[in-house]
Amino acid sequence: MDLVRNGMAQVKRVRNEAGWYTVMNKTEDQSTGAACANAYALEPALILFGLVLLFCAYVCVCLQTRASLIKANDRSVLDLAIIERAREYAGECAWSKRCQTSPPPSSFHETIYKRDVLFRDEGTRIRMQYTEENQTYRIELYYDQSGIISVEYP
Repeated sequence: MDLVRNGMAQVKRVRNEAGWYTVMNKTEDQSTGAACANAYALEPALILFGLVLLFCAYVCVCLQTRASLIKANDRSVLDLAIIERAREYAGECAWSKRCQTSPPPSSFHETIYKRDVLFRDEGTRIRMQYTEENQTYRIELYYDQSGIISVEYP
């Protein structure tokens, strides 16, 4: 074991079976006044790095949450528009049964908010179906002569 002066730090060289290797002692860096060990700043820099990582993670979670809330809001507005149209269609079907007039078509397509929606009347139930981002959504509206009984998302 021998001490060698290497720049601003003292290096302790220790011999082992494989040959020589160096280990830097903890010394005072004269240019910045910060304590250094093996060319890394100590605790303050690591704590600051951890805080930066936590802040970045927090910002990412906030952005992801906001994006999913905006997407859910858009879908709920679309669903409400579809249910409103189905309510009108259920009224037309109930009126035609009550007055014994020609019934409206039992199945039709309509474009609502740039999405093609299929409406299908099955007596006391109207099935609505649309596709968004390769996923099919279905809504079932149950009705009778007095109005809407329930809405379900199967």
